[in-house]
Amino acid sequence: MAASRGGADRDAYVANFQRRVIQSALTDASVWYYRRRAATFNAVGTTECDEIATACSNHAAFIERYGLDQDELLRDLFAVAVFGVTDEEVA
Repeated sequence: MAASRGGADRDAYVANFQRRVIQSALTDASVWYYRRRAATFNAVGTTECDEIATACSNHAAFIERYGLDQDELLRDLFAVAVFGVTDEEVA
């Protein structure tokens, strides 16, 4: 079993983890991410992967059509990362 992290090591680990979560959330919310995933699944050529590719393409089209409020997403992610709360808990 790994030794528990304490002090500065733990703080650095948590800060790095928070950055990775925010980066992942922003990446997963982008059109190009879903287009790339669609192309990857489409290249496999099985029925199941073709269905997943279609779902990814549809998700990208949804984001293109209806947009994504990046500012709102960043604000919410910041609140969770820094304060550990959501808008509902603050209100």
